[in-house]
Amino acid sequence: MLSLACRDTGAKVIECDYVARGMTEEELWKDGTEHIVKVHGMKIEDITPQFKHYYKQYIKHS
Repeated sequence: MLSLACRDTGAKVIECDYVARGMTEEELWKDGTEHIVKVHGMKIEDITPQFKHYYKQYIKHS
């Protein structure tokens, strides 16, 4: 299982307790993208390969 916690990614979302989860990176990003758009007001087109590459460092494996 992969997870990515908003809280771990930086000061702007330090108050956010959401954790995106998935068995694969594709599933994790599907879950995370829905959250990012709904809660943090980003646009779907802002979730670029470069965005994912940067935040990949925060993905945890369990």
